[in-house]
Amino acid sequence: MSDIYNLTIKKAKFETSKKGNSMLHITFITDGEEKINHYITFLSHMPDFTNRLLNDFFNAFGIATGNFELDTWTGLTGKAALQDSEWNGKIYKKVHYFVRKKHDIPEDVQKVIDQIKLPTREEEKQALFKQAEEYKKELKKEPAAEPVAEPEPEPEPEPEPVPVTVPVEEKEEPAVSDEVHESFWLDDDEFVAEFGDRTNE
Repeated sequence: MSDIYNLTIKKAKFETSKKGNSMLHITFITDGEEKINHYITFLSHMPDFTNRLLNDFFNAFGIATGNFELDTWTGLTGKAALQDSEWNGKIYKKVHYFVRKKHDIPEDVQKVIDQIKLPTREEEKQALFKQAEEYKKELKKEPAAEPVAEPEPEPEPEPEPVPVTVPVEEKEEPAVSDEVHESFWLDDDEFVAEFGDRTNE
């Protein structure tokens, strides 16, 4: 359960969070002189979320967007919904959400905004832890293995030359004609008939 309180900025300064992020530390004073500490952390990986928190604060206290001259904030007044929270066994009040200036937006729209339940600091913290865990998982993912190139096939060996044998033609010697033989060998009668009788020579 949260109630609307009038707040006055007592002081504001830049600090560094335990995780090394820059943050605004704003100290408010309620009408009952109760001190309220509020922190806005600059999250580089969640710029939209950080800008929304800053814009809500700037609008509630009439600070020009982007004005980080902290000395000019002292004494400015605005409204915020405060709720009880426990830390180390002690109860303290913290900012649940800031009430935007009604003259900046139509009244019916402001009524809708007032009814919107913004996440508590614990819910915001859990959301940040979840995003951090997802970010760690992304970092642990192994890069995709590069495709291994298939080895090029070795060239097939060239076939060895087949020796070519050229056939040599064998020349046949001319056969002796039977006719020549017969004409060469004459019997006695044929010889006499051919050459005459030479026995008495």
